[in-house]
Amino acid sequence: MINSRTFFFLILVLISFTCCKQAPKPVDKRTYIIDSSITQLLDKKLNSPGEKIMTLTDIRLYKDDKLVEDTYTSGESIKEGVVMISLTGDIIYMYGFLGTYGSFGYNIVLFKDSCAVGYFAKSDSAKYKLKREDSLELGILVHCKTSNLTLPKKPKFQAGEFVEGIIELTSEDYYEVVNGKESRCSMQLKSYFRTNPILELYMPKGGN
Repeated sequence: MINSRTFFFLILVLISFTCCKQAPKPVDKRTYIIDSSITQLLDKKLNSPGEKIMTLTDIRLYKDDKLVEDTYTSGESIKEGVVMISLTGDIIYMYGFLGTYGSFGYNIVLFKDSCAVGYFAKSDSAKYKLKREDSLELGILVHCKTSNLTLPKKPKFQAGEFVEGIIELTSEDYYEVVNGKESRCSMQLKSYFRTNPILELYMPKGGN
């Protein structure tokens, strides 16, 4: 029987993949950094009396090369969000849904010695596209110009463990159309995160 947390995870992942158009080129694998010294920083950022914080994020959102939102300087870091995690074989999948409605965030695919990082934006109305000539979509998965993932220790890739760390990324350009006005956008973010224990998902294999 699927428990409520597993069901919620599957629903979020399903929504993300069904509403997001994937960038066509392959996602680059990059090495991740192990740095045990970040443990105290993560505790400082994520431990709050009487409040469970899974992610604390700062963003810089650019539209047509103009900075329109900057929590790095405003000091109003985004506390709302959830980081879902699963294990399939020897691969860990993480999805950081940020903001009150989880309308943007990052996805991390974690391998033994490397990772792949992407940025996503989604909405309940079609307003995003990867390229100017594309049709509008409910959501898009965007490649990153740069990304850095730092973990305090190397994961064991076992069900029941949790993963914490710092993800930094700068997305490639994408497009947003609001009230008929088209904007070329890019996102820069830095997120401190700590997951719940890993769920192990068993994917059906091909054949009978």
